[in-house]
Amino acid sequence: MLTCLFIRLILRLVSRPWMPRISAFHSASTESYSARLGPFHLHVMQLRSLECLKLYLGLRGLPWPNRSHNLWRFGRQEVGFHLCHGTDCLEQTGLHAYWYPVWASPTLPRLVADGFDLLLLSYVPRWLYSRWARDHKEQTSAWEESVSAWLGPFYLESNDVFVLDHSDVYLGICLPLPWRENGRWLRHTLQLGYRACRGEEQVRQAGFEKNWQRPFFSITTIRN
Repeated sequence: MLTCLFIRLILRLVSRPWMPRISAFHSASTESYSARLGPFHLHVMQLRSLECLKLYLGLRGLPWPNRSHNLWRFGRQEVGFHLCHGTDCLEQTGLHAYWYPVWASPTLPRLVADGFDLLLLSYVPRWLYSRWARDHKEQTSAWEESVSAWLGPFYLESNDVFVLDHSDVYLGICLPLPWRENGRWLRHTLQLGYRACRGEEQVRQAGFEKNWQRPFFSITTIRN
């Protein structure tokens, strides 16, 4: 009795002309309707090749965080009642829960960073082979090709990995700064730069980099 009332209710609601439709699909073997009624989601699917009628009434859009791979991700939970009627039932009748992630729209800092990465990936290879570049060095191995050069006070670097889907470029500057160590003032070099990466298999991490370089002292060994 309750099953027949539920079927009549869902079929009547979906067939109303004022009901906002999500999708409708018709084929020789399947007929499907989806609609929304406020916070509720209605779905009807009839399999003509099988004696099966599936109806769904759920409450959609509930904020619900989920922990996956030791990370908390924000998403939405949909909880509803699923009824499968007929002799060839493909799913079980009862309560079902569906969780899906919510992808946030890109912010202004993210758009600026993506534009700067695209600029470096386009122009650093050109600057490396320009006539103003000096100390041009190339290094090729079985898995990677690296090119570096100086453009005035700026250090340029480009790496292309053959065996993986990864390439990156680097733009940096070296600043000589004093550094006190063991009671002495030494002339260290602070290298500041930014690395932009492209590819799905990231070998190096994109972003700002900072590196202190210590001076090498000339040591003379005297043997008796």
